[in-house]
Amino acid sequence: MKTYTMVSRKSLEEDRIAICPKFGCESLTRVKPLKFGFLGFGKYPKCKKHKMPLIYIDERIGDFVDAALSCLFDISSLPPKNLLSMISEKIPNELDTFVKIWISCITIGRGAPIISRYMDSISNSYLKHLTKKQIKSINNCDKTKKNNYQTIKNGLQEVTNQYTRLLKHLRTHHEVFNYPKQLKPFSNSLRTILTIWLENCKKVEKEIISNEQKSDKSLTEVKNMYDSLLNIGILMCLLGYSTKKREKLTNKITAFDRFNAYHEFYTNGITRKFTKNDILALYQNIFQNSEENLCTFASFGRKLSVNNPGLKIITPKRDIINQYTHSNEKNMIYNSFLKKLKSPSDNSNTNANNWFTQILLETMKHYSFLKEYASLRKMSIPFGLSDSYLYDKRYKKSVISHEYLDEMRKNISEFIKKKIRSDTNLTKKALKARNQIVTIIEKYRNENNPKLTANTQISKKLKKSYFHDISSPQQAYYLGLLFADGWITIARSKGGSRSFRISLSLKVEDKPIIKRFAQEIGLNESRVLERDSKDPKTGNVYRMAYLQFGVGSTSIKNSMARDLIKLGMTYKKDTMGKRSKVPILPVFCNIKGEVDQDLMLAFLLGYFDGDGTLKGSNGGEIYSSNYNFISAIKIVYNLGKICKIERVKFDPLKKFHTKRSLYSLYINKEMFKDIMSLNLNSMERKRVDPKSIVLNAPLMTKQRLWIKKELPKEYLKTILKTHSPSKIAKLIGIDHNTFLKFLRVVYNIKPKEKGYYIALSYDRKQQSDNSELNRIYVETTRHLIDIGKRNPFIQ
Repeated sequence: MKTYTMVSRKSLEEDRIAICPKFGCESLTRVKPLKFGFLGFGKYPKCKKHKMPLIYIDERIGDFVDAALSCLFDISSLPPKNLLSMISEKIPNELDTFVKIWISCITIGRGAPIISRYMDSISNSYLKHLTKKQIKSINNCDKTKKNNYQTIKNGLQEVTNQYTRLLKHLRTHHEVFNYPKQLKPFSNSLRTILTIWLENCKKVEKEIISNEQKSDKSLTEVKNMYDSLLNIGILMCLLGYSTKKREKLTNKITAFDRFNAYHEFYTNGITRKFTKNDILALYQNIFQNSEENLCTFASFGRKLSVNNPGLKIITPKRDIINQYTHSNEKNMIYNSFLKKLKSPSDNSNTNANNWFTQILLETMKHYSFLKEYASLRKMSIPFGLSDSYLYDKRYKKSVISHEYLDEMRKNISEFIKKKIRSDTNLTKKALKARNQIVTIIEKYRNENNPKLTANTQISKKLKKSYFHDISSPQQAYYLGLLFADGWITIARSKGGSRSFRISLSLKVEDKPIIKRFAQEIGLNESRVLERDSKDPKTGNVYRMAYLQFGVGSTSIKNSMARDLIKLGMTYKKDTMGKRSKVPILPVFCNIKGEVDQDLMLAFLLGYFDGDGTLKGSNGGEIYSSNYNFISAIKIVYNLGKICKIERVKFDPLKKFHTKRSLYSLYINKEMFKDIMSLNLNSMERKRVDPKSIVLNAPLMTKQRLWIKKELPKEYLKTILKTHSPSKIAKLIGIDHNTFLKFLRVVYNIKPKEKGYYIALSYDRKQQSDNSELNRIYVETTRHLIDIGKRNPFIQ
């Protein structure tokens, strides 16, 4: 147990704030040092209510937050399995809704409001016990002046930090686990089941009270009873009981008594925070863990074949065994096995690595399912590393990095999970083997101080697992953008090692979207650079913005590049050995096999922003050189006909022209309105207000609205008498084709023939500068230049 500094005014050098060690007690006071070191009363102040010696608040407040968080987010707060089984048998259609509403009520039902009120009262009480002089000294920001109340200030800062920590956890829980848009009211049948369950749970409270004073119960048994009691609060909150009714039912055991109990549970290591994998595991006994050949897309009413080469089904991962945790039983196994491990006497890198491989081999030889890999040449396989990595002598010269150790730990767990799936009789032995191997890895890590990564090109702030689990529309959007204008390259170092690099390149006017992507994955926006790109066909030079960053060695399975490849951003080599992208459309499904509409629409929006264009009144159009990929999009989103375009490309090195097939697909207005209604941080240039999308009317982008405002239809007809469309577009700073499309789609104006403007230019040159024709031309040109200066779409 943690020891605290009991307040002694004899050893006190300056004022401090002390509190009762009993959670929930509001006995808080300002303690002063004894005068002359020995005179005065209350040398060892105690709580008047609990008669316990006071302790300093900055030493206790962190423990309260630890206990509160362990109570609010413990895995035992998830719905009971027998209740889930009952609901799945009688009303399976409402099981998913019930789980989501239960999870959204966990924090409230387990006492989050009481915790917040307590922390708020502590903060206010702290300030009330300070003198005006002390408050003034704390508010003094001048560091050059001496601050005589540093311990008072540090205590207040600790209270603030812990309160902030609590609120951050609550906010993160809400953002990650709550789905307010998907919550639906319960049916009468489900309410009946929950009401019956609540009546049965009320008996648990009496059992806890009767056994509270008994010492024959183990700590785990006591925790199980408290968890059952807290489930009552969640269930009452879920059924809409008022706060008074909930407190009336559970008033015999206060919430603060529970937090005191959970502090003991937490310090003894029998609590664990639940994760998304734990939530998915709830469905394990309800839904079969099998790959289906047909997947229903509820949004567009199509059935998709998994064998289609242009698409792949992405389903949530389910855990069959829990992650490695420090429960009492596992702690005993961990400590007993740790004593048997003897590190080498010589701490050189070579000896440490030799010990590491040898102790792994000895451990693997004890288990039948690992024995075939217990050799230096094969042992890299279950750890997910490249062939003979652990056998290679080069790595033995340096300590294995954190990055590789993490990969070894993750992949051996996945490897053992597969063994358990194939043979459930191996469960106990497999868990024991996994725990021992993880213990060896962690011992090596703790004793050898490895580097963060083996590749110095990886930014420490990079969110390496950003694309590991696509759960938000914004993630799906950036994935679609990378499918269109991103690529994965493999760089080789002088030593022969290979590493992945990811790049994204767009036109310079779309630079803000690349900056937002960089910030989203943890990189600084200053890494987004610019360069010139020459079109070999036309010779035109374009200014491009691009982002390029390293994501680790190719030997590592769980990297951002590997995640993108698993999601369908695949590559193949041609006969010349050149790698080319062969995308496979990812179809995101939930655990029931239903396609997630929001994620799929967000992916389409990202791909449209990268390889798409607006097509006037027809909605949008996307392009791809891969027929299977564009065909899969057509089937999944139920779009129209695929058009084939032949493009001629000139190779300046080989000096000959090649034909390239490009396929296009229209996005109808209904679909286009759906993707724009997602309100994501998408590309500004192609963003359209969904309210402005009307059937049988042209799409009005922000750029088109600006042109319409600056150049009304009748005025534009007058200007076209003296200026060609290309000249107008150049003067106001927009693309020539964009302006022609505007004339045709928005105003339904057909420009004059090119010969008309050639003849008009000849007439102007023949006339004097003071002529009426030249005067009108000059005035109009000046006006168009002024409009171009106001163009908000020029970077």
